Amino acid sequence: MPLDFSSSEKLNIFRALGMNLSSVEFASGVALHTLHLPSTITQLTLKEARNLSDGLITSYVQPVRDAEGNWQAQRGLYIKDFTDQEIGSSDLKSNINRLEIVGGSLGYDSYTILKKLVAIRDADTSSHQVLRTSLVDVNWTPFTKLEKGYEYNADERDNYYIDNEHYQLVPYVYSQDNWETNIKNGMLYIKDTDLANARINDITSLELLEKIAEDPYSQYISTDETNNQIPRITGNIYVNNVESINESYIKNTVLTQWYPNLNIFVTNVEKAYGAKFVRIEDDDSLTVIGTQKVDPHESATWFSNPYSMYSSLTRKDNYDFLGWAIKDDDDNFITLG
Repeated sequence: MPLDFSSSEKLNIFRALGMNLSSVEFASGVALHTLHLPSTITQLTLKEARNLSDGLITSYVQPVRDAEGNWQAQRGLYIKDFTDQEIGSSDLKSNINRLEIVGGSLGYDSYTILKKLVAIRDADTSSHQVLRTSLVDVNWTPFTKLEKGYEYNADERDNYYIDNEHYQLVPYVYSQDNWETNIKNGMLYIKDTDLANARINDITSLELLEKIAEDPYSQYISTDETNNQIPRITGNIYVNNVESINESYIKNTVLTQWYPNLNIFVTNVEKAYGAKFVRIEDDDSLTVIGTQKVDPHESATWFSNPYSMYSSLTRKDNYDFLGWAIKDDDDNFITLG
């Protein structure tokens, strides 16, 4: 049985335990902060549910009435036999075959949902049950990019990080000369240390993304198309890995072939030769046109001609020269190793 609440933006509590519910449609931007669903649910779609930020309910408690007679239920997302069971448990179950989440309010919890759904399919290798998935603007990271106008705070100095152009965030040492420029160019981040301590080890490899993209049975496809397209996953992910990941693999396979709109940072990386092609805007900010990464172990491979790749994108009326360098320059536009 499906239900439609797509016109109820102010709905903040929805509990349907005990119902034979297959799907429920909520309004984009719905005010939900409490969502309890039965195990019969087959579709989970949440679009900009910004108030649903209290996490997954892992131990369900029956609602009780308060002194005024109103029901008080646990805030957060509960799906019977799913959010309250661990991976590896024979009691972990789900009928969800369509997962669509837009917005990052669930944080790492949307990663946990996806991981559990994949684990269920791994445990039942004979069914090859298809999962249609789109996760837009995920927020699987303790780092937040600083926006223009953010003022330096000495009390936060240990929490500032800068993009080193190799899919890593490294501690940033404050300089008044480059603070605003780095923010304008999207290079500076601040770390939520409380979140990091609690959730950073939820993601320690790219294994889940690889498994979804390379599944031999095409179980994981996008909600966007009817063909077997890799699920659309966009937003931000931080991988707290111990074993280094090859930088050219991140760029040329994970991002170029599978998830082009996913912003990835990792703890440990095997650096590649890199080139970044930028356009200098009228306010002196830099718009990244493209990046290239070449594995230093592949001696027969080199950068593609930037003119043929980017000339149609980078040309401006007041530009009459397109060029590049093969060594580090003063502004670190080109990086080697």
